[in-house]
Amino acid sequence: MNGLTQSFCIFFTASDILPFIPKLLELDIFNEKAWVSAVAFTIKLLRPRLLPPFPIISTFNEVNIRTYVTAESKPGIYFIDIRADKLLSLRLARLITGLNYQHGNIERKRNWYSLNAEKYLLSISSSPQSRVQSKINLDKWLTERYCVYLYKKNNLYRYQIHHSKWKLNYLNLSELQLHL
Repeated sequence: MNGLTQSFCIFFTASDILPFIPKLLELDIFNEKAWVSAVAFTIKLLRPRLLPPFPIISTFNEVNIRTYVTAESKPGIYFIDIRADKLLSLRLARLITGLNYQHGNIERKRNWYSLNAEKYLLSISSSPQSRVQSKINLDKWLTERYCVYLYKKNNLYRYQIHHSKWKLNYLNLSELQLHL
């Protein structure tokens, strides 16, 4: 995954989040709190192994709302909501992964993302600052997860994810709006 990633995390009580996750998953807790992240980024030139990218469908904006879960002691993420701005890209992603991609009107400028979805409006504006030199435990807990859980038709699936450790920057958050 390439492109600028902007995200923010907020914490909730477990009882706030439990209605959004399948009963087969256990909510993962850090410092006695359940966490939800909104992650906005641009996927550039995504492609299946051994095939060339097709820019018309291989590059798109995505915003996902995720929480942190475990199953069989394996930590991962669970998408509460996952949006993409190109219909063809999201249909293909949904077909290949089974993830419940939905369409969202996503606008992206240099350090700003806006998502207008049926259920909510999200706007994030920030400017990257210096690189995080030493990740704290929460940074690692949020970003070093290597599987995604999918609950579909009463079955739980786990997809292994292969990615480098995220390089993190401090952010100066200048705008954060969430309207439900």
